[in-house]
Amino acid sequence: MKYTTLGSSGIVVSRFCLGTMLFGGTGSAEVDAKGAHRIVDAFIDGGGTYFDSANVYTDGQAEEILGAALKGRRDAHVVATKGGAQLGGQPRHPRAGLTRTAVLSSIDDSLRRLGTDYIDIWYLHGPDRLTPIEETWAAVDIAVRAGKIRAVGFSNLPAWAAAEAVACAPVPVAAAQYQYSLVCRDIEDDFLDGLQRHGIALHAWGPLGQGFLTGKYRPNEKPAEGRIAGAAESHEEHWSRRDNDRNWATLAATREVAERRGATPGQVAVAWVLSRPALAAGVVGARTERQLAETLGALSTHLEKADLELLDEASKPPRRYPFRVVDAYFDRRPG
Repeated sequence: MKYTTLGSSGIVVSRFCLGTMLFGGTGSAEVDAKGAHRIVDAFIDGGGTYFDSANVYTDGQAEEILGAALKGRRDAHVVATKGGAQLGGQPRHPRAGLTRTAVLSSIDDSLRRLGTDYIDIWYLHGPDRLTPIEETWAAVDIAVRAGKIRAVGFSNLPAWAAAEAVACAPVPVAAAQYQYSLVCRDIEDDFLDGLQRHGIALHAWGPLGQGFLTGKYRPNEKPAEGRIAGAAESHEEHWSRRDNDRNWATLAATREVAERRGATPGQVAVAWVLSRPALAAGVVGARTERQLAETLGALSTHLEKADLELLDEASKPPRRYPFRVVDAYFDRRPG
């Protein structure tokens, strides 16, 4: 395992963060408590120290399971969780979003479920267009001063909201968590330069494209089972977001690199993400110890310059305006 610092916070974390979104629940793609404990143990045995959850993951079960799995060894590990999300299709709950009441109650509820008295990093899970960011951060500041939170971050914010959050935060923002993979490079235009400029560590969720980049799917053959098969159209892993010519070309390039490097396509995909600017840690999930072991193998998967160029060219999305104009007329950095 390799390690890095969590932005400007001084907190040291493993370069892989174990995501717990699948912990709990009864779906075929989810992990029961016993299985989750085994995965946590395997991650720690592999040198992992960093865990990520959220108050809405399996209605709070994920936090409870993670807390139980870390009982007796909590202080040796870094725990992140999130607040502010509202389940899709449901009316806004009085304690949903990022109001003062919602933030403070969410943090206390997460602490109780995790069985801890502090959270290493607490994320705004997404934007709340009804609540001023000043109100949100004022509530977070109360929790920071009370010792309930060590560092703060944000996830899934649009660029304008991220800039506003950085400007108003009561303490320096340590990390930002966004989807990032060979089949989802959307954040490159608006975020990478800004995160580096402000010393914010990028944590990439979905580095395997929700399983697409493992190579188990085929063009025009929608899978009958798994996360992609059961995903609603609004979900990021919906088949329509994956089944296109550029993604299949990307997967072909990933397979080619994997063959010559003696690795799996998934390991190559994760190694590519770990090579990207501003990337501090990859947030990875697993349903079995075997899946986790394969993903951790990405740390020893070395990609040559030619490999990176092939993957970059195959997966590169069309350049959007105004970035095309910036590239052509205004960006004159040396080299």
